[in-house]
Amino acid sequence: MRSAVVGAAACAVLVGAVACGGDADDLLRLDPPPPEPGALRIEQDDLPASSISVPVDVSLAILSEAMEGALPTSIGSLDDRTTLPDNDRMSLAYEISRGPIETWFEDGRAHVAATLGYRVRAWYDPPVLPAVGGSCGTDEDSEPPRLRVELQSPITLDRDWRIRTDVSAETIRPASDESRDKCEMTILDIDVTGRVIDGAHAALASLAGEINEMVSGVDVRSDFASWWATIAEPVRLADRAWLVLSPDSVGRSAITAESGEVFTTLTLHARPRVVMGDRPDVTVSPLPPLDSTAVRTDGVRVVAEAVASWGEITRRLREEVVGRSFEARGRTLRVEDLIVDGVGDGRASVRADLGGDVRGTVFLVGTPTYDAGRDEIHVDDLDFDVRTRDAIVTGAAWITRAGLLGAVRSAARFPAGEVREWALAKVEEGFNVQISSQVRLEGNADEVSIASVHVGPDAVRVRAVVTGDARLVVEPS
Repeated sequence: MRSAVVGAAACAVLVGAVACGGDADDLLRLDPPPPEPGALRIEQDDLPASSISVPVDVSLAILSEAMEGALPTSIGSLDDRTTLPDNDRMSLAYEISRGPIETWFEDGRAHVAATLGYRVRAWYDPPVLPAVGGSCGTDEDSEPPRLRVELQSPITLDRDWRIRTDVSAETIRPASDESRDKCEMTILDIDVTGRVIDGAHAALASLAGEINEMVSGVDVRSDFASWWATIAEPVRLADRAWLVLSPDSVGRSAITAESGEVFTTLTLHARPRVVMGDRPDVTVSPLPPLDSTAVRTDGVRVVAEAVASWGEITRRLREEVVGRSFEARGRTLRVEDLIVDGVGDGRASVRADLGGDVRGTVFLVGTPTYDAGRDEIHVDDLDFDVRTRDAIVTGAAWITRAGLLGAVRSAARFPAGEVREWALAKVEEGFNVQISSQVRLEGNADEVSIASVHVGPDAVRVRAVVTGDARLVVEPS
């Protein structure tokens, strides 16, 4: 009778953990509840900021077209006779015709040039003698004399993405030293070329403001807004692998020229990352104002998150542990199955279904971390969950010394090299991709470091930071 009472008391102690029967040979049975989530660990989305250079062609055709529209094909008229302000006895009438516009970039400035043909009539009214006159370039059988005019302007993009110029006449001179380009009136023995130059200079100066307005009115913002929206969208690298640049601001350097091409380098500030899974949802912000900035050359840092699903981790641990037997104090347990999952607070749980001298389930919990010294991802704090330990401590404490814990810890070690190789390959692929017909990304990835390990509800995500050099090449239509 006394032994029955003692047995009933032992069973009461192990309620919910050990099922006791009347037969002393009955197997020990464990059925502890799964781990409870603790305080949720907050993961900071501290993606490193990067600067990506964006060489953009700024076509001088825009300036050329504006000049074509603003500079009239002819200036003055031979019927418009004007007295010279410094000599009221002399008057002129001239007519200037413009040839094609030429544009180039030199010494940090845009230059526009054209050759002007002109015809001129001059009159001189001496104090005593009758008025005399002369002309040049008016003979239909001969070529008119020519002037070479060059205008120059700084050219830049302002905060509103408009091209800005400040046009001024740099040079107006005879097109050559040949006699045909000098207007010498032998009757008066006066060279009136300088007078024509002064008139042309005044006419062009009066048009400078109009030219500047025409250039600033050319729509280039829509081109930039288009590629901004394009690069903000996820770029598919492979099945369930995406490059997301996440641009947030952009600055510019001065407009320069190289090998005959004119361009500015924009500095795109972004937080690029490679993500796995379905196409990420992104919010495309409007094109921000353009800021003046120095072009940064410290390379690009891209976050690549390698994803190991619980199913994949479970498969790897099963290969190492399932079917193995462990002994302690003359008793044996055998691992029938393993299932790895997330607890919900940054920890992982391992459910082990046991056979042998014990039937039932135990739960192990721990936090995956990266060990830089061993270059591996492991769960060194893996231990029996508190509710599992409570269930086994009284009647089955030998399980804690059977070697199961050490075996699972050892199996849950993953070399980080494969993660780094994956991240390097994905970023290298992302650095060399045609994003659209106008935008391509090109560059190279150099180094990879493991930044963090995060346990999510569906997988373990290993965050690697890849450094390299990259640039976006934008070719506006």
